[in-house]
Amino acid sequence: MSDVDIEAKQFSFMDVLLALVGHRASILRAIDSERGLLFMLAMVGIASICREYDGASFFHQPGELIKPLITSVILASVLFVAVILARILANCRGEQLSSAYRRFLMGYWITAPLAWFYAVPVETFTDSITAVYLNLTLLSVVAVWRVALFTRIASVITGLPAWIVLCWIGPVCCLVACVAMGLIRLDIVGVMGGIRLSESEQILVNFTRQADMVLTWIGWSLVLVFFASLYVLYGMRLDSPVTPACRPCKIAKSNWSVLAAIFVALLGGCVYFQPKQFRAAQVNRMIEANSVGEAIDQMSRHQREDYPAGQFVKRLRVFRWDWSGGLASRIRTLVELDVQPWIADQLIFSLPESLYDAAREVVDSDYRDPAKQLGELRQLRELLQRLHDHGWDNTVSEDKRVSFLAEMDAKILQLKSASPTN
Repeated sequence: MSDVDIEAKQFSFMDVLLALVGHRASILRAIDSERGLLFMLAMVGIASICREYDGASFFHQPGELIKPLITSVILASVLFVAVILARILANCRGEQLSSAYRRFLMGYWITAPLAWFYAVPVETFTDSITAVYLNLTLLSVVAVWRVALFTRIASVITGLPAWIVLCWIGPVCCLVACVAMGLIRLDIVGVMGGIRLSESEQILVNFTRQADMVLTWIGWSLVLVFFASLYVLYGMRLDSPVTPACRPCKIAKSNWSVLAAIFVALLGGCVYFQPKQFRAAQVNRMIEANSVGEAIDQMSRHQREDYPAGQFVKRLRVFRWDWSGGLASRIRTLVELDVQPWIADQLIFSLPESLYDAAREVVDSDYRDPAKQLGELRQLRELLQRLHDHGWDNTVSEDKRVSFLAEMDAKILQLKSASPTN
């Protein structure tokens, strides 16, 4: 298509859709449109809301709205440097860097509508396990689509062959994805091990590990091809500027109407989901401050439907040096108060397994002070019995419970005999 054809049209919303499948003329109209940067920024803003409107309280975590924008600018800048280096090796004539970066950033932001798929609230119409699989499938499809699309966009903007562009930006994208996967695992498992994961968490951890292996293999493969691209680039002569010269086209007014309609629809979703996320964030802040009774009172004033679906109370990680703090107070508060079953389920999420793990450490350890070990074992024994009396340890098998309590009682008797004063 000639430059005349490119200039003949306004930048319409159909161009946005066509750009998402790599249509060259639509991509060029996007990066050369008047006020295009503002329009792309609006699309990124909508994508930010799509990601978290049903997963985080914007009141308590306003940074979630700006985080995608900051991340996109940083990543686009890194990719821009990589592509510019490739063009320098190709001995090309370039345009002014500021203008080139602006168009490159607009080309990156034109992929923002792919993140709008995340707005589908799958957790509301399916169970938690199916929702995890659907979200991971959607994440994988969007990630592959986005890398392939931006490879095409960068190729159109720079004039470099697509395979060379992929060799230069692919390893960077793989590295960023691997870091993101590692942060997800760290957030779930924590710095210390020994924590029993829920089924949905285990699925997510397994996915990140498998994705790491695939991304590492792809990344190193692209690095090998990268060296071949150096030879090809050295022999190239690109005389065209980074962006084909054409007069800026105007953005169709209907584009802003479409964005406004999407924004209004998202506001409707926020009206439904944000109050639930707000209440959940309040409860988690109370629990982090060890105000378990206050958190229970807060939840008791509402129904289960007033909170997000699934597990919304953050996991309490249990280690030997702090198990007698937040965990003990939480269990004692649950025992003393006649809480509703759904509240108990939220507050003791994975605690039985964590408590057994903590007790195992105490039983197997050799304390310098037997009296201290005896005191900790007695407290743990009491907490385990309270969990069982209230039926809150159903995730622990009966055989494991009985055999471990017998072992625990034997250890207590052994310590008592070694310390007659106790």
